[in-house]
Amino acid sequence: MHANPSSPHGPRLSTGLQTLLLTLALSGCATAPSLIDRHFGLAVQRAQAQQALPSPLRASTAPVADTDGVSADAAVARYQQSFQTPAALSPVINVGFGTPKTP
Repeated sequence: MHANPSSPHGPRLSTGLQTLLLTLALSGCATAPSLIDRHFGLAVQRAQAQQALPSPLRASTAPVADTDGVSADAAVARYQQSFQTPAALSPVINVGFGTPKTP
């Protein structure tokens, strides 16, 4: 069976397809992006680049002047020990909070 050319759906489908093709063809003639669009995402790209590349200031292997070896070693030991033994819980005092009022 062939489609009836006088069918109400035949010309509408063809017109819709033509409109779609015309819209796609004209979208190539759009204007150039604005200044804001050209720099969209530039801040994120710069932040990622700054985090990924080593800073020339951090390339120095000189020791920090404010920290001696004994203090640094004790700090590292305290840090590692904090994962082995959990900190003691402090008591919680609830005075009148969360309790229903009695008449």
